[in-house]
Amino acid sequence: MRKTVHMSNITKETDVNDVPVYQIVSGTVLDQKQAEKYSAASAPLSSKAGLEIVASGSPELMEGQWPHKGEMTHIIKFRSMNDMKKFWNSDEYQEVKKLRKDAIDIDFIIALSAVE
Repeated sequence: MRKTVHMSNITKETDVNDVPVYQIVSGTVLDQKQAEKYSAASAPLSSKAGLEIVASGSPELMEGQWPHKGEMTHIIKFRSMNDMKKFWNSDEYQEVKKLRKDAIDIDFIIALSAVE
């Protein structure tokens, strides 16, 4: 899959499977112990998928409005869109994700391809 990126007067076409993908997750931890169980259970799968948390914490709003209550925001790097989707859609992760259900109230999860 090819994607064309337009920024100002720069146009760049890239194959989204050849560049890293950043997943942005925002939410609120409701049950810390259950969230820790989710984190521990997802860690081996995350490692296998090459997932890397590159930023984490409460977002600092610089401009505009942040309509989410998210106390926790992570930026997670994957090697490619294929790797991210393979991890996300795997039976193993779908099972582990059930641990997150009552532990974390998710505002949103999005994925963006890097511009390289």
